[in-house]
Amino acid sequence: MAIHMKMILLSLVMLLIALEPAFSKKKNILEKLDKQLNKMGLQKLQKFLADIGENAVEIGNNANEIDSNIARIDNNIGDVQNNIGVIQNEIDSNTAHINNNTMDIGTNTMDIGNNADEIDSNKAHIDNNAMDIQNDIGVIQNEIDSNTAHINNNTMDIGTNTLDIGNNTLDIQTLETMGSGSVWFDAVRDSNFDAAGSYRTITYSSIREASSYLGALNTGTGIFTAPLAGTYQFLLQVYKADDVHGVARIQHDGQIVSLIEDRVKSGSTNSATITGTAIVEMQPGQKVWAETKYNLWAGSGRNHFTGVLITPE
Repeated sequence: MAIHMKMILLSLVMLLIALEPAFSKKKNILEKLDKQLNKMGLQKLQKFLADIGENAVEIGNNANEIDSNIARIDNNIGDVQNNIGVIQNEIDSNTAHINNNTMDIGTNTMDIGNNADEIDSNKAHIDNNAMDIQNDIGVIQNEIDSNTAHINNNTMDIGTNTLDIGNNTLDIQTLETMGSGSVWFDAVRDSNFDAAGSYRTITYSSIREASSYLGALNTGTGIFTAPLAGTYQFLLQVYKADDVHGVARIQHDGQIVSLIEDRVKSGSTNSATITGTAIVEMQPGQKVWAETKYNLWAGSGRNHFTGVLITPE
């Protein structure tokens, strides 16, 4: 135990020697060391010195490490101070941002309040518009219903009118084919016609007539055959030669219904147009024709035989 204590004391002495620049009382330390050495034998002293040498080397290494650590501590202190500056700058910057954000939050809070008021106002407008739309929809629906009723009525009227048109079409067709004026003709002779003192039926070179009853008057025979029952009117116009009497007549189934004359006085000559007319009731199939006893002269539109249905039966 005593030796161990001695070793500890010697180590402390060597440490003090290594750290001599830090101590000012060197003399006292040496004196204490001398007293300790007198108490120890030479062999022990040698061993003790060897141990001290080793300890001195370790102490030197430790001193170097201490110096290195002190340098590192100084560097770390510098880094810490730099970091403190950087951190402080960041803190100041963040504080400024926080202050700005606080102001922005205040502004945004006001904006939110204003927006809330606008939302409420817009909602009120929307509600009012919704009511107006509902009212407009009601008005439009009423108009649609009214128009639908009109359309339905018009549809019925159109149907009625369609029937009327159909009936009128039938009536028109009936009038065209069976009504007054539905049968008519105008026959013309454009060449001279010789009778030589005996009655001959006049024939014709051309004719205009109702399309519904084509051929009712046969131009080759000069005879008209009634296609419908009713009252007909006939007109005969002929141009007599200048040296003969003018004598012509209209016949209805062999019965004279119109006679026209223009006789020449002795020793005189004259040509003339003579006309005759007749109104005759006829049944389908009955016949009417015109005759002349003496020669007729041709000329533009001088010789006509016309007929028309006045009143159908």
